[in-house]
Amino acid sequence: LAGGTMTGNLQVRGGTGTGFDGAGKLTLATNEGTIVDGDVLGAISFNAPGEGSEGDAILPAGAIWCEADATFTSSVNNGELVFATASSGTALTSGAEAMRITSDGKVGIGNTTPGSMLEISKVSGSASLELSSWSATATAAHAGALKFQKSGTATVNTFTAGDHTTSGEILGRVEAWGVNDSDSATLSS
Repeated sequence: LAGGTMTGNLQVRGGTGTGFDGAGKLTLATNEGTIVDGDVLGAISFNAPGEGSEGDAILPAGAIWCEADATFTSSVNNGELVFATASSGTALTSGAEAMRITSDGKVGIGNTTPGSMLEISKVSGSASLELSSWSATATAAHAGALKFQKSGTATVNTFTAGDHTTSGEILGRVEAWGVNDSDSATLSS
């Protein structure tokens, strides 16, 4: 409401204070009393219900939801964020999942159970990662980059005097894996 008139937008204002104390909070919650792995706790969907074409046109084309990653107890509330898109049908289904952030901070694109901090998977065709920079200037500052970085501190991107690597230390590597005829992993690098 703005001056008593509905404006079509939702605004949530917090009180005064810093951090979460002063922040406006929107809570999406389930009323389910026993939460188990896979239960959806809350969801946001994006759709066009006024679209005159009906059918798929009025179904959610995108969605974000929080899904339980374990059975909840007094000391466990592991949740995962799921991002979904649809090209036909509804995005509010696990079959439309495009990306997931797990309860331990791993990101899976095309993968519901990433084993690395970032895992990109595709069932058929090639899973690719493209680093592009669109600039007429041909310098390192205007190029896509894959960076392997090590710091001697526990703070990301912080380097202090004495931070160093030792001779022979592996800072990063590129590996290419495949499967041989006996279904065992082979490494080629």
